[in-house]
Amino acid sequence: MFVLGRPALSAIAGILFGVAWLIFIDGVVYQSHFSFSPSVTFPMYLPGIVGTIGLVMANIVKVESLSATTFLFNDGMSGKIRAWLLVSFVISFGAIAAAIWIMIGVFMPPNNRDPNTEWPGIAMVIQTSIMFLSSITLIWAKSTGSSEYDSL
Repeated sequence: MFVLGRPALSAIAGILFGVAWLIFIDGVVYQSHFSFSPSVTFPMYLPGIVGTIGLVMANIVKVESLSATTFLFNDGMSGKIRAWLLVSFVISFGAIAAAIWIMIGVFMPPNNRDPNTEWPGIAMVIQTSIMFLSSITLIWAKSTGSSEYDSL
């Protein structure tokens, strides 16, 4: 059976992260072609920025330090790592929720009557969802293998 190692999974996660931002940039550029559509302002960038912070938070911990026998409120390092990961996932899900909220409130009917100009909102939701998938892929990459120099 073919098993992906750390380098391959890390590369996949990086590609996913880059694609997520490119999808959002595409939505912003697409919106600029319609003068009558809702404009993309700085608050619409915040879900992507917060999603990036959630990704960084989830991936600065040593996943190898987790053990299955400890609970969240123990004094050991494993409980602190679980709490940190929980906060980072809450932040990532908050970014997805904010993107959905902005998409519905700004880019969908009845606020926006032109179906051709809904793409920036949809791109925002896709962006934050792919960023979360990238974060999960990086955590999975860190938990597989015994060395970061494992081969494919």
